Amino acid sequence: MGLWQARRHIGATLVNEPGALFWNELLTDNPDTAIAFYEAVLGVTHVSVDAAPGTKYHSLKVAGHDVAGCVEPPMHGIPNHWHNYFAVDDADATAHKAVAQGGRIAVDPFDIPWARLLKREVGATVGRATVLADPQGGLFGVMTTPPQ
Repeated sequence: MGLWQARRHIGATLVNEPGALFWNELLTDNPDTAIAFYEAVLGVTHVSVDAAPGTKYHSLKVAGHDVAGCVEPPMHGIPNHWHNYFAVDDADATAHKAVAQGGRIAVDPFDIPWARLLKREVGATVGRATVLADPQGGLFGVMTTPPQ
């Protein structure tokens, strides 16, 4: 991981649109320690919600805005790491296209409970995501963007 100070380069100017960076997520076996670190070093805050039975999803916030997520790995053997997601119109179609272009599906497409995580309508699911590998094995995620 690295930290970056903007100065004259403000960073990504296109985000949250199909083909652009959409979400960053820390998968860690110890979310409480990681969150305490980022709160102390970067001054972020967090909100935790029940994401699935026995699983908490932590939303890291800056000035009240969600900027990243933090969660335990969904299965044993996944190392702690930051994971990036890119916005797409259709996660399932993008997964099939990646395979056709020499990549592979690392995690089958799955539903994202956007509304529940954002404390809106409990149980609503309006998005999909998948984890893909490029032909060299580099992993990245894609997510169907939620309605505005």
